[in-house]
Amino acid sequence: MTKRRTTTAVWVSRLVWEEIRRYRCARGGGPIIPSGIVFSCPTFYGKKTGATPDGRRRCAPLADSAGPSQGRDRCGPTGVIRSEAKLPPSRAATCAVLSMKFARPVFESAAFREKALRLFQSYFRMGGMQPQVTVANRDKQRAA
Repeated sequence: MTKRRTTTAVWVSRLVWEEIRRYRCARGGGPIIPSGIVFSCPTFYGKKTGATPDGRRRCAPLADSAGPSQGRDRCGPTGVIRSEAKLPPSRAATCAVLSMKFARPVFESAAFREKALRLFQSYFRMGGMQPQVTVANRDKQRAA
């Protein structure tokens, strides 16, 4: 995400989570606690959502994690983890899941595996909590 989008995501997260915390649960009157897990329904909620300014079309799936929507990453893996790590996890009941996908041939390189290790170590040092990494062959995924 760009710096402007990251700043907007942090601002919106805080605004929404603080607003949610103002209310009480209809069942039992307990607090309503926001969550950072977003990967469970990107297609379901995407079908109910209009087009977005980033170019996502009406009814297309939403992002399947706290990272950018599919095909919207413009800053590479380092930019993605820097943006996600800025979200305010202390305001949610759970951590944000960051889904990242890599092509299998990339991990066949020992040099890349070392870079990936440093990338995820940096992510954890920045406060990131739950990367969900998929390493797959694109052709096999499409065939499935």
